[in-house]
Amino acid sequence: MREVGLHLNNVLVGTIPKRTLQECGRKLGFLRKGTLVFDTEDEMSVLMDYCLYDPGPNGRTLVSTFLEKSPPPADSAEMVALQAMTYSYYSLFQITDVERGVGVSVQDLLRDETGFLVDIGFGNTAQRHLMLASRIIPMEGFLRPVHLPLS
Repeated sequence: MREVGLHLNNVLVGTIPKRTLQECGRKLGFLRKGTLVFDTEDEMSVLMDYCLYDPGPNGRTLVSTFLEKSPPPADSAEMVALQAMTYSYYSLFQITDVERGVGVSVQDLLRDETGFLVDIGFGNTAQRHLMLASRIIPMEGFLRPVHLPLS
């Protein structure tokens, strides 16, 4: 599912209209004199996340619109991933346990729920009690943090 998600993120980022990038960039403070300006690569990821997952003027996300207009085969991994992406949410998490090389158990502080974030790299570097703010794509049995490619 990780490979499918990364591929879909690349495809989805390519569908973001220029005017959406500029409007979202303006809202987030990245648009300066008509140009998107980032201090770090992470800020570009924040912009892409916002463009894809936050509802636009029509009340729909670009992920939902893409799924409606270009649905993959019903029984495909792409369909499972895109449907999960439509349920993404942003929250604040506290790490309650670390499974090295796999991921972390978390307590969602805004929803008072627990879950497991599958993230190999984070599982290798995270520490108990660390706080994390992230957008999550819930999938059956675990949660997956959003990692948008920068290119």
